[in-house]
Amino acid sequence: AGETETARREVERLSLTDDVTGMHNMRNFFQLSDAQEKLAKRYGRSFAICMIDADGLKEINDRHGHLAGTELIRQVANMITANIRSSDTCARYGGDEFVIMFNETGKEGVAATVERIVTAMATTPFPFGSEYLTTTLSAGLAEFPGDGDDVKSVMANADEAMYISKRSGKNRLSIYGENNVQTA
Repeated sequence: AGETETARREVERLSLTDDVTGMHNMRNFFQLSDAQEKLAKRYGRSFAICMIDADGLKEINDRHGHLAGTELIRQVANMITANIRSSDTCARYGGDEFVIMFNETGKEGVAATVERIVTAMATTPFPFGSEYLTTTLSAGLAEFPGDGDDVKSVMANADEAMYISKRSGKNRLSIYGENNVQTA
């Protein structure tokens, strides 16, 4: 019975987490964010969504191989996890893209945290074999209710802001606004 319960818990863990990073997978992220969205709507609270993408995955894969790219993804996940609150929800969105839901705060309340993640990643080389590799991050930030009526619309606007960061030179945070996107 003990082995069966251990196996059941492991299957459950694997169904909720990303195998490379150990973070929530998107199915679990949407379940958790749905609950937070309902609480925010009920109690008139805000939340912020940040989309983050590693800028140099393709170059690292091409130059050092896919195992180096996988290590880059792990390092980005570690950097994010080290800089957010345990009450926030983060998931690997896909490839080298991540999503963070900052609960009970707006984008101005977490912009410094996201800036810290972006800066730390750019200035912290990570080991791979006998070398140290670096990458930068592009990030976009949006909030509920000002930038969307639900998690998915806020995510879409944070994603739009992230692509502004990429087009504006990478290694930066862009904040979604009603009339435009501001680069921080």
